[in-house]
Amino acid sequence: MRHTRVDPKYSFISVFDDESGAYLRTGIIEHGRDTGKDPFMASFPHLIDAGIMGRRMPPDSGDCVLQPGGEDSSAQW
Repeated sequence: MRHTRVDPKYSFISVFDDESGAYLRTGIIEHGRDTGKDPFMASFPHLIDAGIMGRRMPPDSGDCVLQPGGEDSSAQW
C-alpha cells in the first residue's frame, strides 16, 4: 500500500510504499511546480528507525543474542 503525505509547512510531498520499502520525496513545491530544492526539514517524522538491542554472532551461526543490560534486559531469547 502506498502512503502519500503532503507537508504544508515545508511544501513537499512524500510517498512510502510499505510493500517494497520504497520512499520518495519531492523537492520544495512552489506555485504547483517542483523547484528542485531539497526539503531538509519536515513538520513530522516520515520514517522511524527502530533498532534491536543485541549483537550479531559470527556470520556462520545465523543467530543473534540479547546484550545484557540493554533497554529490555528482562527479555527472554
